[in-house]
Amino acid sequence: MTGHVVAIVQLPPPVTGLSAVNQRMVEELSRAGKLAAVANVAPPEGARGPHKHLGRLARTLSAAGLLIRARIR
Repeated sequence: MTGHVVAIVQLPPPVTGLSAVNQRMVEELSRAGKLAAVANVAPPEGARGPHKHLGRLARTLSAAGLLIRARIR
């Protein structure tokens, strides 16, 4: 990992104010060479009901693993 920041954020889709701002922040950190990794914790596109929640849980657990691996390095 080259940068110093691990971004665990909700990214588009869907495009909301939060996801748009997060996308812009990730782009700027990447351009500045400060971004080590990105984890998108938004629910999978098109998922509904239990699948939406399970997908988001899986992405959150994956992000936690990414954060742990980044901390170890």
